[in-house]
Amino acid sequence: MGDGKYRRILWIFLAAAALVRLACILNFELLYDEAFYWMCSRHLAFSYLINPPLIGIIIRFFTLPGNTEFLVRTGSLLSWAGTMYLLYLTARDIYGARAGLLTVLITSFIPLYIPVGFIMTPDMPFLLFWVWSIYLLRRVFSGEGENSRLWYFAGITAGLGMLTKHHMVLLFPPVFLYMLLSGKNRKWLSRREPYIAALISLVFFSPVVIWNAANDFVSFTFQLAGRHGMESAPVIPDTLLFFFASQAVVLTPVIFMLVLAVTARAFYLGIKKKDDPALYLSTFTVFIFLFFALWSIKTKVKPHWMACGYIPAMMLFAGMIEQTFTAQAAKTGKILLSAVFAVTFLPILVTLALVFMTVTDTLEYAPLPKAVSTYLHSRFDFVPDQWRRTGSAVAGVRKNMPGAGDPFIFSAGEYRIPSLAAFYSRQPYNTYLMDASGDSVQYDMWQDLDSLEGRNAVFIGKKRHADAFDFGRYFHRIEQDSPVEFRIGGRLSDTLYIYRCYGYKGINK
Repeated sequence: MGDGKYRRILWIFLAAAALVRLACILNFELLYDEAFYWMCSRHLAFSYLINPPLIGIIIRFFTLPGNTEFLVRTGSLLSWAGTMYLLYLTARDIYGARAGLLTVLITSFIPLYIPVGFIMTPDMPFLLFWVWSIYLLRRVFSGEGENSRLWYFAGITAGLGMLTKHHMVLLFPPVFLYMLLSGKNRKWLSRREPYIAALISLVFFSPVVIWNAANDFVSFTFQLAGRHGMESAPVIPDTLLFFFASQAVVLTPVIFMLVLAVTARAFYLGIKKKDDPALYLSTFTVFIFLFFALWSIKTKVKPHWMACGYIPAMMLFAGMIEQTFTAQAAKTGKILLSAVFAVTFLPILVTLALVFMTVTDTLEYAPLPKAVSTYLHSRFDFVPDQWRRTGSAVAGVRKNMPGAGDPFIFSAGEYRIPSLAAFYSRQPYNTYLMDASGDSVQYDMWQDLDSLEGRNAVFIGKKRHADAFDFGRYFHRIEQDSPVEFRIGGRLSDTLYIYRCYGYKGINK
């Protein structure tokens, strides 16, 4: 089967997968973080406390016609399509068209990458620029075309990645480590192109540096020290053990072990057998895995941070399968590999089935331990129209409050609820956050609470937010409105509390 046939299969698969993603995008409300990044798009800046600015710019561009879930997530859907196609091209150029298609299929069904294209967070465009950079650099190192000029395009994609997520800086060490280890491409260390490319990426990143310089470098301090000190304790007390356990969960245990084995083998072949493509791909995964494993000794490493590091391993995995199936005397190997492949994807299918049952409220029919059911409900128990109903209720309370002035909407403690309230009440510039801490401090950079003195307000939050907030400190009088309850199959799933607050005293009163 030639490249054209595999490419056609790829397009058919991507079209089918895009339809599934489109159905989910249109039927599910924004998640907490998506709403926060939408708020970032309403307050464009050179950078933000948590992330660089490109996520806000992308969402702002696609929501110019209006603020809908589909338009907020359009950038994610396009990023997913671009990432998958570049994965195909990179693996195809190294191992052939069948391996390219297989890379896309394997990546698409691994739990870690399933959210790509569904939700809009910085990770989505970040993965696009990450794979794009790997693809361009692979062409440089393989000697295709005018490869010296491709360095500059790689500098641009790396720079755009740095404008999306700070993790893009992890691209540079493995590239230079690969050039140091590669006999074929060590020559680039003495050429000017790699260093100009690095400079280009830094020029793209300069708005973030300028913003930090004007704000006491709060973003850099937050990323390097503050953010990780505030991470909640993981389920497994030992952070290193948590790292390995969480990676096994997001990849599935079988794929996790296979990825480590395939990567180690490729790195060995790259060093000892001068297999340059294997060395190139494995160097990324080896470096990034060791980096986060060592980091996890000190603090909790979130499972999805390794997503960029496993991308080259997916190509190595597909390449190993391709080489096994094309070997002349590999019948036994083919049988064993087919069995491993089947066993590998069985837990993935089970996982997808459990998530589907959770979303459709049929999980009670699955014979699961209570702890597992509770966890699945907490993660995937989506309530249809939860925030559409909440936004409508908040807007109604706000409209009918007596007194002069335009009541503002606020929550307390953390940024997620006011972001969703802003989107679904259609009041983005009339929504605030009080008692912010940690990553929620971003709200303090946007809002001017002193200007609200004397105004009435509507509070929206969960019970823990209402219990922790000192209403008497900020307002002369409050009235609790009817809470908004959400049920699935008769079971209470969530409750949001609404308070009418009169006479804001100001933050220093």
